[in-house]
Amino acid sequence: VFILRFLQWLEQFSPLFKTSLNDVCVYMPAYFGAISTIFTFLLAQEASGSGWVGVTAAAIMAIIPAHLMRSVAGGFDNESVAVAAMVCTFYLWVRALRTDRSAVPFGILSGLSYVYMVAAWGGYVFVLNMVGLHAAVLVILGRHSTHLHRAYSLFYVIGTAGALQIPVVGWNPLQSMEQLGPMAVFFGLQLIEVTSVLLQRSRANFVVRWGLLYALLAVLIGAGYFATIWLLESGLIWEFSTRVKSLFIKHTKTGNPLVDSVAEHQHTPTSVYFSYLHHTYYIGPVGCLMCLWRPTEAKYFLIVYCITSAYFASRMIRLVLLSAPAIAAASAMFIALPVEWACIQLWKPKVLSLSGVLRRSLAMLVLIFLVGCNYVKLPMQKKGHLVKYKGFPIEIPTGTGVPYKTNTGFKFRIPKPDWGQALELWQTAPYKLIEGGLKAKAKPYAELQAHCDQLATTFKDPNLKGLLRHCGKVVAAFVAGGRVTKFRRHCNSLAEGLSEPQIIARGRSATGEEVIIDDYREAYWWLRDHTHPDARVLAWWDYGYQITGIGNRTSIADGNTWNHEHIALLGRCLVSSEKKGHAIIRHLADYVLVWTTRFMGMYGDDLAKSPHMARISGSVYPDIDASAFWIDQYEMASPMMQESVLYRLHHYRLSPELNIKLKYFEEAYTTKHHMVRIYKVKDVDQKSKNYPKRRYPPALKKTLAMAKDFSEVKRIERLKAGKFD
Repeated sequence: VFILRFLQWLEQFSPLFKTSLNDVCVYMPAYFGAISTIFTFLLAQEASGSGWVGVTAAAIMAIIPAHLMRSVAGGFDNESVAVAAMVCTFYLWVRALRTDRSAVPFGILSGLSYVYMVAAWGGYVFVLNMVGLHAAVLVILGRHSTHLHRAYSLFYVIGTAGALQIPVVGWNPLQSMEQLGPMAVFFGLQLIEVTSVLLQRSRANFVVRWGLLYALLAVLIGAGYFATIWLLESGLIWEFSTRVKSLFIKHTKTGNPLVDSVAEHQHTPTSVYFSYLHHTYYIGPVGCLMCLWRPTEAKYFLIVYCITSAYFASRMIRLVLLSAPAIAAASAMFIALPVEWACIQLWKPKVLSLSGVLRRSLAMLVLIFLVGCNYVKLPMQKKGHLVKYKGFPIEIPTGTGVPYKTNTGFKFRIPKPDWGQALELWQTAPYKLIEGGLKAKAKPYAELQAHCDQLATTFKDPNLKGLLRHCGKVVAAFVAGGRVTKFRRHCNSLAEGLSEPQIIARGRSATGEEVIIDDYREAYWWLRDHTHPDARVLAWWDYGYQITGIGNRTSIADGNTWNHEHIALLGRCLVSSEKKGHAIIRHLADYVLVWTTRFMGMYGDDLAKSPHMARISGSVYPDIDASAFWIDQYEMASPMMQESVLYRLHHYRLSPELNIKLKYFEEAYTTKHHMVRIYKVKDVDQKSKNYPKRRYPPALKKTLAMAKDFSEVKRIERLKAGKFD
């Protein structure tokens, strides 16, 4: 809204700024994606000290699919705004550690940026712990300094004070277990600073000074451990949330079946890395190791960021997003630093000395190696093959970049060089050897080379002009073909897929013609056009926002999963028998909507999600036996599932061999491709329908009395087991 108001103010000066709230929401992810790219450039430049690395990191960040998944126009979400705030906070933090003079101003700015991050997304916990972990690592490595103490103190005090003002956050920064680590680092830095000042005044030697310091830290850690146990038992601080625990234990054992049911919360399959990171998945770790050469505070941060984000990305699919800035900066280190060093060695004023010859020879080998890596044929799959994801077969087509063999070795496309020609090229200009391997890419290489030459002519300094021209030729060699071209094409292809609507599918008919599958909107439009405006629709919570936004009808549950007990009641309605389920549904809804996409070969429908529905319902209602509700790989359902409302509504009329006859529901509409089905609830209780909204009708009092508070149930279980995790 602020952006809209600002653009409306600018509209009085120029009609170019005329816009609507919808336009702002659509383009906001792209705008903030550009901001994220700028701060990635600054972060990579700060870590490497090289503008070349910053530009390369920005180029990768701008197109890498791990970033595009939340920065494509139309993908309006919290993460779209939060990534920019996260990278901004990281840059300002490492910038604050450069000198003593920069600690105070940039420490204040990093704290303010962190407050914005807190207001934008719940992932602010990752940002807080990343900064705290980096500060702790610097202390452990003996790189404690006054500017570290000042920068972190300002960051933590300003950030925590601002976070406490966010209503949704409340007292979490002071009472939540996942945020107590950075607090411990804050108090530890205060202790170290005070102790250092006192020891310096006492004129103690180095060994005594640091021995006493580490002894005090050990006492502080021990006291903090016992204090945490006591505070947990007394209830003054809260244990790790279920979502945080799912990052450190197997996702099927978090203790919360609602969290376990979300696909984005599950472990990341290997194919996701190749889809969203592609070639940076290989070169990023190498660039991370290169940060160990002449390390600085910023380089240590990049190492910690890479390792931490890689771990969390492996634990949860949606957290691959967090690794995008890290992998972009690390990959840029691998690509740009060697090229920059080699170009400087080759084209700086020549000095006849043994060291000069060795440096130029090594630079030549580095360039040949990098260009060779660019044209290595990686062991990619040759044809589409079937894999199983979450128990269902999925065909991965050729060209997705998913390796099907990891031990096939590497095959170079560059022909063996002619050593006579190589000697001649050595005497003229080393970069021509690179040109010799690019005959197949002559046209794009020539175009890029022309642009570089045109740019170089603007400089009057002959040395700078020559360096830019030769370096530009090397960059052109990289961009013109090989792995770089494949990476760009892959990113462009995935960007097109990410930009397509999520509720509209594209397919091919038997004759090869393109077919648009629009069943979801078709169902929502039917609700909008053929039901009463006050109609209530019962569907699984995944589709609540779509029913409300597109169908303009009231949904019993939306995408907000904070109310575990309400989602459990919804699951009870769907997994119970038709008679028992209808006894509850008639007091809640007028229509029931189910996804039946398996009739089109897509197996992620409501029937696939139904075991999760049973587990969520069983976590609150003891009479629901989730272990008796299952379906095997041959689609043979258990007796309990066959009698359930969901199973009967799913297969009614479309599976005649089951001979299902409905008594309490009436088919109202089935979409063209049988992907969505809508049923009218018979004998709706009008008294319950007229009951005030946002409250359960009295008729459900008996059912609700059977429910147990899920958080209280889990707390009692842990107390009985003596666990405080």
